[in-house]
Amino acid sequence: REAGYRVVALDAKGTVHIGNLKGITPDSRILLVIGGEATSVSQFILNEADDVARIDQHGKINSLNASVAAGIAMFCLSPQNAVN
Repeated sequence: REAGYRVVALDAKGTVHIGNLKGITPDSRILLVIGGEATSVSQFILNEADDVARIDQHGKINSLNASVAAGIAMFCLSPQNAVN
């Protein structure tokens, strides 16, 4: 944060969909935190994050591979795709 980063953590119980985060601009500096496939982001990090976001899943899917989640999140957070 001191370096100007906005901390965004991914969690299934996030308060906002990753694609609906407000205030993402081409100049935004984002630090994206993604938990491991066997473990999620720690509660300490969730408490400290500026935003806790989720990726909605439908059907029988209840978990995403960490690299897949990272790709979806980076696509959604790119300024040309983000909701401002």
